[in-house]
Amino acid sequence: MRRTRRVDNDSQLFDRRDDRGGILPLTCVVMCFVALGFVGAARLGAQGVALAKSDAAAEAAALAAAIGADEREAARANGAELAWRRSSSQAGGGRPNSELPSEPGEIEVEILYRDKRAWAAAIPPAGTGAPGTGAPGTQAGGKRNGLAPEMLNALRRADDALAQRGLPAPVPVVSGYRSVEEQMALWARRATNPYPVAPPGKSAHNIGMAIDVPRGWVGPLQSVAAEAGLCQPFPQRDPIHFAPATSVECGGRARGRAPSPLGAVLRQPPRGR
Repeated sequence: MRRTRRVDNDSQLFDRRDDRGGILPLTCVVMCFVALGFVGAARLGAQGVALAKSDAAAEAAALAAAIGADEREAARANGAELAWRRSSSQAGGGRPNSELPSEPGEIEVEILYRDKRAWAAAIPPAGTGAPGTGAPGTQAGGKRNGLAPEMLNALRRADDALAQRGLPAPVPVVSGYRSVEEQMALWARRATNPYPVAPPGKSAHNIGMAIDVPRGWVGPLQSVAAEAGLCQPFPQRDPIHFAPATSVECGGRARGRAPSPLGAVLRQPPRGR
């Protein structure tokens, strides 16, 4: 009986070993497929990032060319090199085999980012090849000309509150209202800006509803912001940026002044070019 039991146990043990021997290779195969899937996903993600960066560099170069800035410098600021630049008015101008027909007066560029090429075009502002400079205020309070009434009133309250506390006043505005053309110039150089830059026509500065102050003024202005009716929409990534508490950026409904007419217009071919 013992011998029979011993044989049965050995048989069961042998059977278990056979099961394990079959499961192990299958597990290895599954793990290999999973690993290959992760590698493929990582490669696709890197390709997507490279495509996005190449498009951004092309946009920056096209906008720079349209407003009279250095398109080669704009491409390099975004990690790319300018391949060529053409005006649709030039003989032989226009992108060969482009799916997007040329517009009169538009400027086209192509850039090389690593092993990728990207194309973009921009139409210069009507009647000018350079951004409008406006007439920024030069008074003690900095560049306040063009600001919306809501922004100006909040600034005046902040000036009064600072003075009452014995702090320096008025608040020096280093960047207030910006025309769309001025925003384009800033957008073209966004890769070198330590703070985020909104696309042309999308910035609260374009409607006079935002200001930027020197870094050293952030603390004093924060101390009177609630009293003055100001807020910091992006305290971490853009601490120098302040807006009226009633503005859309701060959760309100005040929309400020009407933006200036759009000047240079960015154009790109359809996806899948």
